[in-house]
Parts: sequence; structure tokens; C-alpha cells
Amino acid sequence: MRDKAELSRTVIDADGQPGFTDEYLSYPENETPLAITDTWPAAVIHFSLLPENFTGLCDFGFEDSLVLVQAGCLEAELTSGKKRRFQPGEVFQISSGVSNKILFRNPDEIPLRLATIGLAETPDITEPWRLPTAQDPSGAAFLRTVDGKDGLSQSRAGTLPYFDVGTGERRTAGVALSGVQFVHAGPTLDYSWHRAPQRQIVLFLTGGAEIENGHGEKHRVLPGDIYFGEDVSGQGHITRALDGRERFSVFAHLR
Repeated sequence: MRDKAELSRTVIDADGQPGFTDEYLSYPENETPLAITDTWPAAVIHFSLLPENFTGLCDFGFEDSLVLVQAGCLEAELTSGKKRRFQPGEVFQISSGVSNKILFRNPDEIPLRLATIGLAETPDITEPWRLPTAQDPSGAAFLRTVDGKDGLSQSRAGTLPYFDVGTGERRTAGVALSGVQFVHAGPTLDYSWHRAPQRQIVLFLTGGAEIENGHGEKHRVLPGDIYFGEDVSGQGHITRALDGRERFSVFAHLR
């Protein structure tokens, strides 16, 4: 079991130049089989699709934000010339003063999928998340586990539609959040019946999981997939490690 979550963060050095630094977040003890960090305040999450060989600036709308690679590889270049590449499972935090000074590249011949989380004490979105009525087959696919009227959880699937935001990037509408946590699960995880601790998005960055709902239906959630855990009452669901792999994920608490 990893004892800390790792992230790369942008900083301004003594000469006023942007750079990168590495930080580590501890996992406090808790009563679940998961290792979970303390909660950071968060305001909104978007899902983006960048085309192959993309190069450009991305305005995520927040001075402080997290950038999480769901699939592909992201190269970030600062105005100082310093560069880093990020793969799924690596956390990139963009800090104040650097957000508009980063050139993003997709060096691969496949589209790059990102999740970006705006960090803020006061959110710019106050409406709670609801299932979108529009379904875009090319949008960001998700799986949901929700409470059923019989007290047993049910699974539903859908997509978050993409919208063109310029420079070739396609992005979903923002989903309002209240907080975010980083989570590690071991390769032997078999977390029996439990409810979602709050309505949340779980971003499976590595490892994946098997989710069993109250009707015995099992779903494989793979790395890069989006899962909405919204069964906060009733029996809940079972979560198991997928193919004996460790899992690193993000809990994004829905507002």
C-alpha cells in the first residue's frame, strides 16, 4: 500500500520564473480499506478531448486547478522553457500566477482525454449535478450507481456531451463540486457492501475496479473511465480490485 499521494505543482522561483516542484500528500487513517487523503476544496470539473498532435494554450477558468490525464500523454511547457510529461495516474497542479503561461501538447497520434478540476473555496457553479438530457455518442462516457426504490442500487450509463471551445479542444459543461480527494486501493481490494460516502465522481486513473450493484450486476470500470457513485442510502455496492491491480483514483464530491 502506498503511504503517500504524489503530485507535481507549478511554482514561481526566486527569479520570478515558473517551474515545477514535487509534493506528497499523506493518507490519514480511516475505517475503510482505502487510503484516502484529506479533502481539498474544489469548485468544478470539466472533461476535455484534445486532438492528436495538439499544441496550444488551454484556459481552464481557474487560477488553481488540477489536470488529470485519463488517456494519452500530456506535455506541459512553461515560459521558462521547463517541460514535463504527464501520464495517467500522475497529478499535475497548476498554481496561481502560472495558469496562463503553459503551452500544452499532445505528442501522440491519438486523442488526449483530460479531467480538469478548478480548486476554489467559493464555487462559480451553484446548481447540483443532474443527468444530462442530451446524449452525445462522442462525448465523455460514464457509469452511475444510484439508489433504487427497492433499497438496492442500480447501474445506469450515459455520456456528457462535448462542446467546441476553440483551438481544437472539445470540453464538457462544468459539473459543480464541493471537494476532491486522492485515493489508493491495493491489489486485493474486496470492499463488501458499502454506500458512497457522498455523491461523487470517481476517476479511475490506474488499475480500474469491478463494481457490483444491488441486483448482482457487475461492471468493469477501466482506467480512464468515469464513475458516478450516488448510492448514498440503501444497501450500496461492492468494489473489487480489477485483475489484481493497484488502483489510484480521485473522489470528486458532487455539489
